[in-house]
Amino acid sequence: MKFKGIPGLTVTDGENSVEFPHNGILELKGKQAKWLKGLIESGKLKGVKVLEEQEVKPEKEDDKG
Repeated sequence: MKFKGIPGLTVTDGENSVEFPHNGILELKGKQAKWLKGLIESGKLKGVKVLEEQEVKPEKEDDKG
């Protein structure tokens, strides 16, 4: 998932911590992405937006020629 926030902003809750790079766009995967998205959706974190959702891909793709 990609998030847009203030460059240099550090978000921490004592257990998790992420810092936005100089371009303000942070790409996260897995547990940290879910954590940050949860903060945004709950209203606890303002000024940060979800730019791009992580697409759920099927584990197996059937390639039939």
